[in-house]
Amino acid sequence: MLVKPFFQFSFHLAQQCALAAIRRSRGMAKTMLTATVLLAGCAAQPSLDCANWHTIEFFENASLRNVKDCLAAGNDANATDELQRTPLMFAADRGKMDLALLLMRTGADVNAMSDQGFSPLYLAAGQAGWRPRLTTALLA
Repeated sequence: MLVKPFFQFSFHLAQQCALAAIRRSRGMAKTMLTATVLLAGCAAQPSLDCANWHTIEFFENASLRNVKDCLAAGNDANATDELQRTPLMFAADRGKMDLALLLMRTGADVNAMSDQGFSPLYLAAGQAGWRPRLTTALLA
């Protein structure tokens, strides 16, 4: 069963975060407060499953590290969901410039069109609100 190793790994990660806080802080009260905040931060970072790579839900919570890890694991930058939406469309729709730039550098099709007729440019410039830096990057 995979549950026990996952919890052991999560606990180990939490311990490492707490130890790092203790090493960096001075005084017991400050140490405890810092350790608590760092533990909360460690717990708050979602572990995203690359199997959900081609979903809007993945990109709502994805960090640059999550996307890099999924690309390194072999996920396709041009994967599509049932509506032919791509990861670049999801990143553009959510205004995630860093994720969009990474996807474009790894071969994401900036001209892809969903079944609804949406492109990454449309999502960055029109549908989701004006995002000039992302729109400019998509046009370059």
